Amino acid sequence: YDTLVSHYGVTRVNARVSGIDRAARYVTLETGGTISYDRLVLAPGLDFDLMPGMSSLAEYDTLVPHAWKAGPQTQLLRNQLLAMPAGQNVVLTIPKSPYRCPPGPYERVCVIADWLKKNKAGSRIIVLDANADIIVEKENFSHAFTTLYAGVVDYRPGCNVTHVDSANRVVTYDQVVNLVPVATQAQVQAAVLNPIPPQRAPQLLRDAGLLSGDPTKPFAPVDVLSYQSTVDPLVHVIGD
Repeated sequence: YDTLVSHYGVTRVNARVSGIDRAARYVTLETGGTISYDRLVLAPGLDFDLMPGMSSLAEYDTLVPHAWKAGPQTQLLRNQLLAMPAGQNVVLTIPKSPYRCPPGPYERVCVIADWLKKNKAGSRIIVLDANADIIVEKENFSHAFTTLYAGVVDYRPGCNVTHVDSANRVVTYDQVVNLVPVATQAQVQAAVLNPIPPQRAPQLLRDAGLLSGDPTKPFAPVDVLSYQSTVDPLVHVIGD
């Protein structure tokens, strides 16, 4: 960032934004003060919701990492995989769309399956997908699950997780395939549990009135060509 400041005249402020006033066109900083804007570009990240049965977000940090944000949780997931005895299973849950990076969970399944195949004989990764089917690159991922990683990936679509016991790594779920109930209140035990939780735009965007208003789509709607907010033409939102 130093060259941006010294050579290009960019003003860099190292502070967290705590509020947005779209009418007056300024942002408020947690450290105090405001910065006005003519056009605002936001890269706010996202927030994660609890899975049913969980009582604290801290469970993701200590027991069942979602690892959907790189850092300590990624390391925790790696350490748990390394420590898992061969022959035991990984369970990964995929939230109902929309969520950040649609192919991401399926890519992770392949990465973990590849590692299990080479390092943990007899282990499987059980995938509980809340969506009715693979939602992106279906042909590629179906081929990987059923051919390259046959016997290692146990993919289960249409799974609605109803309870997560983080301490014991037990997941309870209902499964519906082609509108037909397959399993009700089924349970699966994991040696390593990687629940990818439901996601939403952060409270900052909600407070600024930049969300769609549809509770089933808790993100900021944008023009996909410019990332310009459909709520406010002076605001662009990237990466929620």
